[in-house]
Amino acid sequence: MSKYDQKVYTYDGDYMISWIIDKRNYIIFGIITILLLFILLTSNKTKEYIKSFEYFDEVITIKLYSDKKVDKIWNGIDKICKKKQENGALVVMDIEKYLIENNITTYLINENGNITAGDHYNNSKYKISLTDNNGKLIDIVYLKNTSMAVFRDSKSDNFITVIGKDPFEAKFTASLLYSKDSTEIKDIAKKRNVEVLWKIDDQVYETDNFKKYTKRKVDSQ
Repeated sequence: MSKYDQKVYTYDGDYMISWIIDKRNYIIFGIITILLLFILLTSNKTKEYIKSFEYFDEVITIKLYSDKKVDKIWNGIDKICKKKQENGALVVMDIEKYLIENNITTYLINENGNITAGDHYNNSKYKISLTDNNGKLIDIVYLKNTSMAVFRDSKSDNFITVIGKDPFEAKFTASLLYSKDSTEIKDIAKKRNVEVLWKIDDQVYETDNFKKYTKRKVDSQ
């Protein structure tokens, strides 16, 4: 091997070592970047939290979506439930107010089958199954920033569902409409600006615009 060949070999060897070192640096840099991105994404990721609270003989179940810990929120809600207000709908309204004051707007509250929905965590709507007293699926509704109350007859399969602007309006109207006939239900629902679906003697009825809370097409006016 000539002196010239030795120089070329030495040069190539140094180049290979340098290339290997550079490659390792790129790999290390890539791993560090991935770890940093993972930490950032997981630390700010919105999580689902669920907890139930006792209220007299009922249970209020709350589902929250937040990128922060919610221990203090649960403690605050527990204090609200312990105030023992007579109307569960008013308790739910107090819970809603408390959540919004603490910058939590994505939530779903179930108070004995009555649903109150806030913003959706994925900019969509909450899918709620609507069943009769025997558990048979009647319809599926999609709620966001609204409330739904269900009034059921314990002695028959009759029930009435009201969707209104807040839990008190929905629950009060459901109890008000329950003893009415179909014509009265439609008249009162229109005056109170609520939508209603009800079942009487195995027949299901609904107000004209109840469909807007479902995936069924709303009839053109």
